[in-house]
Amino acid sequence: MLKTSAVVAFRFASQEEAKAWIAEGARAQSVIGHGDTASLVGSLLGGEFPMNRISITLAEGDELLLAQYSGPRLLEGATSLPEGAHIQWIIVSVGT
Repeated sequence: MLKTSAVVAFRFASQEEAKAWIAEGARAQSVIGHGDTASLVGSLLGGEFPMNRISITLAEGDELLLAQYSGPRLLEGATSLPEGAHIQWIIVSVGT
């Protein structure tokens, strides 16, 4: 995932901060490889996040918003979190 050696920082974010982070960045591109997860993330962040099963390589100065899902398997077409599930939002920053 990294082009060169780098320092990678991880910072937990609230859902509101994740929404703001996406709203600020016209550069946002989905790299979520599972359709139902992409739909759920879009629903939670108020936007469209199509499934986009691609590989990415990060370089110095890059940031990404990671949506770490924990919980039972999503039902097909889910647009809300099932009982007992949550998403931890994490902002990943690549430095030197």
